Amino acid sequence: LAGWPDNILPADPVFAILRETRRTLRKPEPPADATAPDAAALLDDARHAWMAIDTTTIEETGLCPATMHTTPEGSYAYRTLTMWECGSLLRAVLAAGELGLIETTVMAARIERILAVLPLARMGDHRLPSELISSDTGQPMSPDFNVFDTGRLLSALAEVDAHPATSGAAAPLVASWDLAQAVTEGRLHSF
Repeated sequence: LAGWPDNILPADPVFAILRETRRTLRKPEPPADATAPDAAALLDDARHAWMAIDTTTIEETGLCPATMHTTPEGSYAYRTLTMWECGSLLRAVLAAGELGLIETTVMAARIERILAVLPLARMGDHRLPSELISSDTGQPMSPDFNVFDTGRLLSALAEVDAHPATSGAAAPLVASWDLAQAVTEGRLHSF
């Protein structure tokens, strides 16, 4: 995981120049009349966002639809999740726990439930996370592996493992994947 970015970024030297330029650019000063965000308003926004996740979570999987579209005529849920969205969901659960929107024990239990349904899909001889899964069942919905979406998931799984309440919970899942099989000529590949 530590060398993951090195294996997906192009070797073109212009990217090193771009990164160095971005790193050394002076950040603009905020306008003199800018006010700090109101902490209570930000926490209220977080509660509202968490409510959307909490009310649409499927109890059996711990997953929730990727998007919900509500109109006066009714609601529509997109019930297919990418690994990117699974990573975002894990981060949302961690944030809800850290902000006190849910108890730490509830946060840990929700994360365990999500990790338990992330499928190990077979792609030829490779065991990797499927590109798409069902929010209702956690079952694979695609025979493909997406390295970019899985990268987002891996970074969220590293945060799960780093959190005191879920320390090491994701490591067995990641160890069960044949990520090395997705490396060709030193670079990770989707297939």
